[in-house]
Amino acid sequence: MAEKKSFVLYTDSRPQWEKLTDEQAGRLIKSVIAYTDTGEVPDFSNFPMEDIMFEGLKAQLNRDTTKWEASKRARSEAGKKGAEVRWGNDA
Repeated sequence: MAEKKSFVLYTDSRPQWEKLTDEQAGRLIKSVIAYTDTGEVPDFSNFPMEDIMFEGLKAQLNRDTTKWEASKRARSEAGKKGAEVRWGNDA
C-alpha cells in the first residue's frame, strides 16, 4: 500500500471478531497485516466469513490510509512554509 507501516484496529468491531474461531481470526489478522504492508488482497474464496470481514476491514484501512496521506502532505507543506518563514529561503 503506502509507506505507512501500521494500522488501527477499532474496538467497535469486536462483536464481529468474536464470531470468528481463533483459526479464522488468525488467518484474517495475518491477511490484514500483509494487505497493509504489500497491498495484496488475500484469496478467501474458501473462507466466506473471513472474506466478509476482510472487505469491511479493507475499506476502513483504505480510508485511514487516505486520511494519513493527506495529513502527511499537509504537515509537509506546513513544515516547508515554517522553514521559509524562519530561514527566509525555499525549503
